Amino acid sequence: MTERNALAHAKVNLNLVVQSTGGDGYHPIRSLALSVDMADRLGMSISDEDLFECSAEELNHEDNLAWRALVAYRNRSLTHRPIALRLDKRLPIASGLGGGSADAAGALVLAKEYFSAEIDAELEIAADLGSDIVFCLQGGFAMLEGRGNDVKPIHPMPSDFALAVVTPPFSLSTGAVYRRWDELGEPVGPSIGGDDLPPSMRDYPPLRNDLYPAATSLEVGVAEWRDMLERAWSRPVFMTGSGPSFAGYFLDRDEANAAAAAAPAGHRASFATEPVGSGVVLL
Repeated sequence: MTERNALAHAKVNLNLVVQSTGGDGYHPIRSLALSVDMADRLGMSISDEDLFECSAEELNHEDNLAWRALVAYRNRSLTHRPIALRLDKRLPIASGLGGGSADAAGALVLAKEYFSAEIDAELEIAADLGSDIVFCLQGGFAMLEGRGNDVKPIHPMPSDFALAVVTPPFSLSTGAVYRRWDELGEPVGPSIGGDDLPPSMRDYPPLRNDLYPAATSLEVGVAEWRDMLERAWSRPVFMTGSGPSFAGYFLDRDEANAAAAAAPAGHRASFATEPVGSGVVLL
């Protein structure tokens, strides 16, 4: 079989409501999640020996979530032939955009092309490896609850906005952000509502990210970048996931492109993106 390729789309949390730690040690959440068309690209092919290559040198090792997902799927199949997996990163690393989870979902979808495993193996593996992977497999627009792997699709997909996304020049550990949120006494994040939201989002309660205060406590630059972007764009912006990426709503891609181009200097990434109905697309 020749190489198969897939796009693994980023995830944006339009809101993220966090609750106290449960008996399992995890924080239950309630989050509106959206797939957007910024994506990493994966390629998979049969090989003489196992091989994993990643364009981001710091991720080029077998602990990578995409490679772990592939191996887990292969271990549940009847075929154990060697595979080459190539990962071309376009999504910024440790940015709150779900890049690692998207890559793992892409690897699971590609693995189905090469191995025969039991029905729903990819969903079970996704839940074992990371909560966001379940959503990234399905993609689209959904409410995430529990540990994030209780995915409730929402229809129709919003189509009345584009997003400008900026990743500041630092990264944040998801685990560290959640721990600081606990230490701070479980604060509520700032919200965006009313006319500051696109019409498709106005039927929801004001959208907020409860991890924002924890992120600013760990890295003062989070608040500084939010202030700079709100001044540059003349509108509220929101942090996605555990940060540090920020996004703002715009009428269309052209307007979002102009906003991304006007972002303050020094960022790790700046781009325009739009909602997309799937988490992974085979090419």
